[in-house]
Amino acid sequence: MMTARTGDGLAGDGLFGLSIPAFPDGTVVEFYIRARDAQDHSRIYPAVTVPDDEPHANLLYQVDDSGDGRLPPVLPNHHDTGGAGNYFLKMVRNSAGRFSDARMNATFVSRMSGKEEIRYLADIRNRGNGSRWKTPNNFRVDFPSDTPWHGVEKINLNAQYPHIQLLGSALCQQAGLLVSRSRLVHVRLNGADTAVAGHPMYGAYAHNDVVDGDFGDYHNLGPVNIYRTIRSGSMEADFAYLGEEPEPYRQVYFKETNASRDDWRDLIELCQLLTETPDKAFAASAKESLDVDNWLRFFAINTFFDNRETGLSNGIGDDFIHFKDLIGNRHVLVPYDLDTILGRGDTPGSPTAGLFRAAEPAQASGHLTQPDQVARFLKHPAFVPSYFAELQRQAETVFSEDQFSAFVKQVMGGRVDESEIERLKSFVATRREFILSEIQQALTLSTNLPVKQGHRISETALVALEGRANAITTHSVTVNGIPANWSAWEATWKVDAFGLQPGLNHLSVRAFDASHVELDRLEFTIWHETGAHQPLNADITADTFLSAASGPWFFPKGKRLFKGRPRSQSRPVPWSISGRTRN
Repeated sequence: MMTARTGDGLAGDGLFGLSIPAFPDGTVVEFYIRARDAQDHSRIYPAVTVPDDEPHANLLYQVDDSGDGRLPPVLPNHHDTGGAGNYFLKMVRNSAGRFSDARMNATFVSRMSGKEEIRYLADIRNRGNGSRWKTPNNFRVDFPSDTPWHGVEKINLNAQYPHIQLLGSALCQQAGLLVSRSRLVHVRLNGADTAVAGHPMYGAYAHNDVVDGDFGDYHNLGPVNIYRTIRSGSMEADFAYLGEEPEPYRQVYFKETNASRDDWRDLIELCQLLTETPDKAFAASAKESLDVDNWLRFFAINTFFDNRETGLSNGIGDDFIHFKDLIGNRHVLVPYDLDTILGRGDTPGSPTAGLFRAAEPAQASGHLTQPDQVARFLKHPAFVPSYFAELQRQAETVFSEDQFSAFVKQVMGGRVDESEIERLKSFVATRREFILSEIQQALTLSTNLPVKQGHRISETALVALEGRANAITTHSVTVNGIPANWSAWEATWKVDAFGLQPGLNHLSVRAFDASHVELDRLEFTIWHETGAHQPLNADITADTFLSAASGPWFFPKGKRLFKGRPRSQSRPVPWSISGRTRN
């Protein structure tokens, strides 16, 4: 390289130029730069590789003789998801195999908002878990720490249903969850477009932020310990307590920040809390250590999605992210893997899937999971009413018909077929209707007792009574003042053996909130038929106490109560004596 006669400008200006021979269109050229002074001192960039003192990871460029023919238009950016653009990846060698994590030297060129940027000495590898066997591959791009790209050192480029990943990220943000920013981008690998033109890629990849220290910086989280989870065989990352030593946890939990400190105490303490805390202390301990609102929203949003990725939201301890806020001292869950949601993806979900899949065992790699720790939290009577409330809030806001229809068009309009948008709207409409139908609102009674002359009839002195009550506000239920068994996550109340007196029994079911304020009341009667009646053979003209246990009492025709009022019917009926109802 010379400082004159090569089109570099003025001689001696410190700028150098070089003329290179022409290469065929599409050729990827590997090069390095050597600088030598008048004393024959030299330096090489990129630096040589020890021990052979030869440059190996070199700079790369590709010959493009097609004008703008290879350059697709920048994708529209209808939602504030971090921008969109075209990415050009230049590599001399492809990855050693789709299941290899070997990183390959590359040059990364981005074109966004009319601006081009180049990052030499980037590296690219295949990424993903179950999606690695699919074509095209997903990519992980790492940038040198001294030349980060837009403030980050790593990005993920995902090929699985990119438009669904974009929508999932945008909906999570709308719902109030921290999540990786996502955007749709065109990707060219050594000039080749490997994306599927139509469904499911629509010609684009999803560029998702990596959840690491850069994620914490972008969201101004302050100091955090971030964990990524991947199950291993039959071992789940399900928050089960595995003892005080960190080694068992290393198998399925991976530190994305502060790895050099190798301090696992916060994770171990969380697992111990969720596993071993006594029942009476569990709610208070959970409120001290968890961002409860975040956890409930995380499960509510994934439930609305019916997220079918193997993860914490469907009973499998796999492929999720959580972090410990070291200042606020709370554990936070982060949505991850959003390519199989809203009825789309390789394993389409159901709009009528249950609301507690996160707390139910699931088949995974030939074994049945046991999500006991998540179930303990999500079904706890101190938290499950708020879970129902969060589901209802999302149904009435983010996933309401008006808001979702406008939002999905804003995010995806012009990027996918209109029929795809209509499929998403249809799924959400059915899902919303089902979820709202599952959130019990009214106080009800359910019984198999036969009804005769307007009264439920029982021939036994003990009856089982059960029903439902408002799932969001109810904290206790009584029957004639006797506490019923209340299952908050099922929104059901039950009395296994309620004692009846002979004759007519008046029952009052009352529902109360957390402050024991009555919310609702249900009145009904049960006639306990014994086949025996006690006759009254004289007029009753004064206050008389009639024992319910000795009844039912029979008023023969013509007998009078108080001021000579005759009874016109000869059948057992209740009557008010001294202001109290007796049989």
